[in-house]
Amino acid sequence: MLTFGRTNTILFAGLLTLNISQFFTSVSGWWYLALGAGYMTVISIGSFRVNSNFHFPVICRNSSIDKGVAITFDDGPDPETTPRILEVLKKHDAKAAFFLIAQKAEAHPDLVRRIHNEGHIIGNHTYGHSYYFDFFPAFRMLREFVKSQEVINNIIGKKIVWFRPPYGVTNPMMKKALRKSGFITVGWSIRSLDTVIKDPEKVIARVSKAKAGDIILLHETRPDMPEILDRVLSMLEERGEPVLSPEIIIQPAPYQVEESVQV
Repeated sequence: MLTFGRTNTILFAGLLTLNISQFFTSVSGWWYLALGAGYMTVISIGSFRVNSNFHFPVICRNSSIDKGVAITFDDGPDPETTPRILEVLKKHDAKAAFFLIAQKAEAHPDLVRRIHNEGHIIGNHTYGHSYYFDFFPAFRMLREFVKSQEVINNIIGKKIVWFRPPYGVTNPMMKKALRKSGFITVGWSIRSLDTVIKDPEKVIARVSKAKAGDIILLHETRPDMPEILDRVLSMLEERGEPVLSPEIIIQPAPYQVEESVQV
């Protein structure tokens, strides 16, 4: 498997080979450009594909599961759609994982408590979900991780372990910050593209590809998500593909083992 470290080794080996070759023959500058372009292409693909494990391990599915999928949501809580999503989940007796933006959680603590008290899992999706998060230095990423954990801990009395990168992008700075924070990174194997695709039928069609062990990515912020979710859950029920509690598919446990406070 190609990783960031192995890619760097290949780059250095290629540069060394080209430089040594200069002593014996004329080497065109195009070879250096080709090597650099190839390196940047691999880095870009590896960084933007959350399931590539290019920079560090990311849990994207569980191949040992014979039946059942996990439903996950990003970017909440949303005061308009989250309560309706919770009602749909209750209707189908399904549990989900909610990767919350802590800044929103601070603004809507009652919603966070409701998510938790109804048996769903809460994960870390950074404090502010900045468009520029992937350009932050490691110390600033770590600060967001810690602040997010503190916010959620103050609301539900548990220290979360699961983390999902904004936009699914990974990089060496994030690896360094995660090593210090102890978070487990969770990705997905089925991306609904519900933030891009407007037609709900196409969103549902993408999710319909889910099979045993898959982790499905949805977003709380889409206004018609409750209706989409209702149809997705009905579809999975008709197929006999149960929606499992996320911690069955995503391991290790979502919270640090410790005494929790009453909320």
